Amino acid sequence: MLKEILIKSLLILLLPCIVLALYLEGQRYDPALLDFKSAPKKSQSEQILEKTPLSDTSKAIDGFNIIGKPREFTKDNLYEHVNGHAEYFIGMGFKKLTVSEYAANGNQPEIQVEVFDMGMPLQAFGVLMDAVGSKATSVSVGSMGFKTQNAVLFIKGQYYVRVIPYKKEANIIAFAKGFERLLPSSKTDPFGVFGKLPKIGKVISTKYVKEGYRGLDFLNNVIERQYEYEGGVIHLALLVAKEEEIKTVVRSALEFLGKSGSEYQRIQTPKGEVFKIHDKYEGDWVMIHSKDAVICLFGNINDDVIKKVSDV
Repeated sequence: MLKEILIKSLLILLLPCIVLALYLEGQRYDPALLDFKSAPKKSQSEQILEKTPLSDTSKAIDGFNIIGKPREFTKDNLYEHVNGHAEYFIGMGFKKLTVSEYAANGNQPEIQVEVFDMGMPLQAFGVLMDAVGSKATSVSVGSMGFKTQNAVLFIKGQYYVRVIPYKKEANIIAFAKGFERLLPSSKTDPFGVFGKLPKIGKVISTKYVKEGYRGLDFLNNVIERQYEYEGGVIHLALLVAKEEEIKTVVRSALEFLGKSGSEYQRIQTPKGEVFKIHDKYEGDWVMIHSKDAVICLFGNINDDVIKKVSDV
């Protein structure tokens, strides 16, 4: 009874933390236009529910009951469940996988649920973006969700979830919404970083790169957005961190430029600095930094683009 009251309190008090805006272009969706909202302050009930990865998996979800005990996988044995793909998840920050099965009638599994703890919300976002195909459709599940031909995929906080039906007639969207309520919410606003992405053209795609963006080892945990701009393409990499971390990134970037013999022009701005770089490998690119962010621009860039980005 107490658990039911807690869950009801969670549903009443938890406002949607993320609003997803997608537009369609032919048969292709665009996952790039994302409008994220901050999560509200959590109640005591929500804080209690956050103590465990799954609040109450024994509870029936949309008429489905759990079968047996959930199976758990770590980095050491993840390959047993995702053979051939384990290294990808581990490289993206994987911590733990929990697999559960549910049935509406009897003991024959009808739905399988895989909950990947990816350690960080942005890492869960990165896995979701890599998993979603061109024919997926947006669904209102979790912080962001998609319906593919064979599953419902969604994220909530640091969790990436796959809901896979064994029977085509199973209503997996309704089930996924019920299961999502068992997952804890993120304690911080995981997607505030998206508010720093400028509007400089038509958005083509958005993705997450965990390490070594474009082979630059000082650019980690980056959001990359591609824009169509004046007949060309701009690749923008955004890294948001605390002021001391940003200073370290800039120092590392300058060391890299010195060692590689790259020429650059340094320009002071009211909000930070702009570096116009001529790199023998990457060509001309730009690095812009403020107290809490570094933005790098590659491709079809000009002074107008640089000004728009540096003013954000």
